[in-house]
Amino acid sequence: MTAKAKRKRNTAYSTHEYTITKMDPTGTVIEANRVIGSRDAFHTQTDAEGYGFLVVVHNVTTDTEEYRSEGL
Repeated sequence: MTAKAKRKRNTAYSTHEYTITKMDPTGTVIEANRVIGSRDAFHTQTDAEGYGFLVVVHNVTTDTEEYRSEGL
């Protein structure tokens, strides 16, 4: 074969790296965690919100903010 195989962009969200930042209502950063995979990011986000923190989820792989709690 002479044609090169096309490379696909990384679209498998299970391999993306996420930063989950916990904040208090004043906007002060409490803690920042890094996880691999959108499922882990979602569970970390919901756990933090269950404890009363405001959360920002940033996809490091695509350099986009995917979620921000209301009030931030």
